[in-house]
Amino acid sequence: MSISKNLGIKLPFIILVWVVMAMGIGSSIWLVRVLIIIQIEGIYIANEPNSLILSSEIIFFIVGILISIIIMIKISKILLEKMM
Repeated sequence: MSISKNLGIKLPFIILVWVVMAMGIGSSIWLVRVLIIIQIEGIYIANEPNSLILSSEIIFFIVGILISIIIMIKISKILLEKMM
């Protein structure tokens, strides 16, 4: 009884942590995709105005990483408060 009640309290936080981890993994895979595009089409992109699009993609990725780090810190603070 007490074990299932305890798990019921912690389960939403566990799911949240998994979602944040999935977001991080997805964004890192996305970065690998962008890096592969740079490797394959690097010379082509360097001579084209499309390089502007790619640099803005990288900026969006960095912003996304920062937001996910902030979310992770907030979730971990809430988790620590709930665990105490």
